[in-house]
Amino acid sequence: AKGSGVYNQFIQFIDSKINQKSKRTFDGRMSSRLRALDPAYKLAQKTGDYSEVKSIIKAHDLDIENFYKTNIIHFN
Repeated sequence: AKGSGVYNQFIQFIDSKINQKSKRTFDGRMSSRLRALDPAYKLAQKTGDYSEVKSIIKAHDLDIENFYKTNIIHFN
């Protein structure tokens, strides 16, 4: 519990350095992917075809990577 305060301060520091417009745009894309993921997962459970689920997750992982490359690297 003691270390969580330091972690929270670090996260707040990172958040303060991120372009807020970029963050809102990223959050919107993430929200869209999450809305698409639920029905895709339910369908995959029925059909056994998880390709759409994998595609959504891959797109999300790539977006996270690109977001942090673009926004976090600037305050090194």
